[in-house]
Amino acid sequence: YDYIHLEYLRAARFIPENTKVPVIYDAVDCMTNKYKQFSTVSTNFGTIRKIFNLLEWKKLTIEEPRLLKKFSRIITSSQFESKNLINFGINPEKIDTIDNGVDWKSYFNPKLYPKIKLGMKHTLIFTGKLDYFANECSILHFIRSTLQKIWEYYPQVTLAIVGKNPSGKLIALSKKDSRIFLYKNVDNIAGFIHEALISISPIIVGSGIQNKLLEAMAMGKAIVATSLSCRGLNIHSESELLIGNNPTNFASAIIRFLSNEPLRKKLGKKARKYVVNNHCWEDKTRQLIL
Repeated sequence: YDYIHLEYLRAARFIPENTKVPVIYDAVDCMTNKYKQFSTVSTNFGTIRKIFNLLEWKKLTIEEPRLLKKFSRIITSSQFESKNLINFGINPEKIDTIDNGVDWKSYFNPKLYPKIKLGMKHTLIFTGKLDYFANECSILHFIRSTLQKIWEYYPQVTLAIVGKNPSGKLIALSKKDSRIFLYKNVDNIAGFIHEALISISPIIVGSGIQNKLLEAMAMGKAIVATSLSCRGLNIHSESELLIGNNPTNFASAIIRFLSNEPLRKKLGKKARKYVVNNHCWEDKTRQLIL
């Protein structure tokens, strides 16, 4: 082989100790930092999940720095994640930061999609892999702590949750209120994003760059997100989107968008422009090859 490309840290144990083949590790983010965050919120997800995340965090604090030293090159998705790895004592010259791209020319292009009917007039949308812990706990937190505040002003607002493998908790919540729509394993997520008025990214734990945010920006949507969702991107509240870092502020931002169509269009247009200028897959591929 000319190169060994590794995506999962756990697979590092299969790399021969004395291999002369360059090993490139696609880290994306810092696993230790991710599981540290997971361990702080998992009290709402049962004792077993809490214990698992705590054990993973403690194990990774030892294993991740040790395993990273095996690799010839390490690729991360943001400068923030690169700094986390440098703090482990990894040589900065071995780390390349290549942030994510998005197919804004064809798949995530709002001009290519006719509208599909999701529900009522005011629709919020959340997209993502729904069995991923950060997505699951974030959307559950939004439903339980933020959505009711919005319904006090706009009781007709609906929430579309679109993604693979929803948990039993999400399925139960969608059945409990007719204003929550759950779409599992859809073929065309861009069409759903296109139909929604507002895309939400209420991420409370996580790392790297949120693809759901880039995809919604590419579709020119009005977006409300947490600061954590935006980490790694040079975007700002009132410029490309609105930011809310607690349930009250998040709900207020959504309510503001619902009552202000010109603002939705203005920030949505700026959001797409940002993605077009900064997140083309062709550019990211060239960075990777070089």
